[in-house]
Amino acid sequence: MNNRSVEEKARSFLERRGVKFLLGKGVKKVEEGVAQLEGGDRIEFSAAA
Repeated sequence: MNNRSVEEKARSFLERRGVKFLLGKGVKKVEEGVAQLEGGDRIEFSAAA
């Protein structure tokens, strides 16, 4: 299995579970429940440990 195939399978697996990928945008700051991206966009999230 090549790296591309592994990447595609992993991404597909995570997307089916609700993970969203934002490529090409850096994270400037993370606070509880909110990530601020470079450019000013904010993304709310919840995570369980």
